[in-house]
Amino acid sequence: MKSLLQAVLSLTAVLALGTMGSGLLRVQAAAAKPYSITISPPIAARTVNVKVDGKITIWCNAPGFNSPKVEPLQTSAKLVQDPAKGIWTITIANLSIPLDSGIVLTLPKGKVASGVFRPSTNSAILTVPLKGLPLINTLTFSLSTDGSVTTTNKQTIRGRRVDQKGNITLIGSKSHIGFLNNQAQISIQSVLSPWPLRANPLPKKP
Repeated sequence: MKSLLQAVLSLTAVLALGTMGSGLLRVQAAAAKPYSITISPPIAARTVNVKVDGKITIWCNAPGFNSPKVEPLQTSAKLVQDPAKGIWTITIANLSIPLDSGIVLTLPKGKVASGVFRPSTNSAILTVPLKGLPLINTLTFSLSTDGSVTTTNKQTIRGRRVDQKGNITLIGSKSHIGFLNNQAQISIQSVLSPWPLRANPLPKKP
């Protein structure tokens, strides 16, 4: 009986040592495996100041408004590249549109026109808040290079994406204006320069 007990204890000790030894071998093998982490450096956002030279056309069915009203448009836009998203943000800080009877539409104090340009499709959107209309505090237009709009005189106007020469047309419409529920449409046709934009390349994937 004593011999049998000693044999069982010896076998158990051998199995335990074997298990511990194989575990240590696995730990040593895992620890010895080399690895590395590659971190791509961030790309600084690029800023380009672009001249906007063209015209703005406004249609409106408000009493006394002579549609269409066409005025020259000269301003500048700041485009800031976002390499991670593949877009450029647009900011226009100064905008002045003279109308009849000495009325001038401008951006509200502290406000800017802002939007996004997508180089992958050459499309753009722009949100333009305007003040200066009688009895109206601020009127905001959402403009786009895509789609079409029917004006108050039943004319169809279409947007135009930016071409290689910087030609662009942004269009938009606004309804329920004032207590008379008037409508208005805007078309901005202009040439952007310098163009095309020279974008920074996206970081290479590791």
